[in-house]
Amino acid sequence: MSSHVKMLVAAVTLLAAAAAPVWAQTPQTPPPAPTPGVQAPPPAAAPPASTPAAGTVEGKVKRVDPVARTISVSSGWLGFLFGKTLEVGPDTQVTVAGKDSSLAAVREGARVRASYETRDGKILATRIEVLSSQELSRVK
Repeated sequence: MSSHVKMLVAAVTLLAAAAAPVWAQTPQTPPPAPTPGVQAPPPAAAPPASTPAAGTVEGKVKRVDPVARTISVSSGWLGFLFGKTLEVGPDTQVTVAGKDSSLAAVREGARVRASYETRDGKILATRIEVLSSQELSRVK
């Protein structure tokens, strides 16, 4: 095969690979035309403006602010890349040494596992658990 033919085949193959996603996204059949005299169904209800997104973070407590009712948890590489600051509400479940507790009992430097929900741009803690040395050995 000559080099021109090889280059043409390579160019067509690249073009087809680039165009395939576009072809896959185009509708195959047009939607049916509305029937005269028949009212279209109402549009589906829109989802709520902000649906809560849930997550967890595990790491060291960097800061506890009892006035603002927040806790900053550092995690990830070197402890500062993937940290979160969580708002602690009255319904946040806090456990220390396996017992129900409060934000005041959480100390800076402690290892915690926190569950949270993101609502309206705020990160709200749903559960904060101070990890004991036994739990830390199971996690590692």
